[in-house]
Amino acid sequence: MTISKVSNNPILRSDELGCVFTNLDGALFLSPLFTDDSYDDDEDCWIEVDFLSILGEEQYIQDEVNRIDRLLVTSKRPL
Repeated sequence: MTISKVSNNPILRSDELGCVFTNLDGALFLSPLFTDDSYDDDEDCWIEVDFLSILGEEQYIQDEVNRIDRLLVTSKRPL
C-alpha cells in the first residue's frame, strides 16, 4: 500500500480494474492507471466511485471495488 503525496491517504492498486483507489473524507475515489502503470495523484483527478452504478456492472467488478473499499476503511481505523 502506498501513500498519496497530496492527500496523505493510503492508495491501493487494482490491476484487475486498471486503476488505483483511495478514501477521501469517507468516500471511495479512483484514478485510472496510465499505460506506463503510473497515475495522476492530484486531488482534482480523482473520481468518486458511484456504488449504485456499480450494481449494473459484472460481479467481479463489484467484488473488487467492495474488497478495496473494505481494505481502505480498515486501514484508517486505529489499532
